[in-house]
Amino acid sequence: MNVKINYPEDKDMLENVIAYIKAKLMEKYICDLNAPQASKSQIKEKLIKELSKT
Repeated sequence: MNVKINYPEDKDMLENVIAYIKAKLMEKYICDLNAPQASKSQIKEKLIKELSKT
């Protein structure tokens, strides 16, 4: 697959789409864990805090 981007215009859109895909994969992984719902909520909260630092 080849992706052609116009650097200034498409870079932000591409980064946003990649970030969205990563977030959905993390959410799916957390949902698939064999753990109680309370633990899953704590994991999500910690992940959000950690990712918002950067």
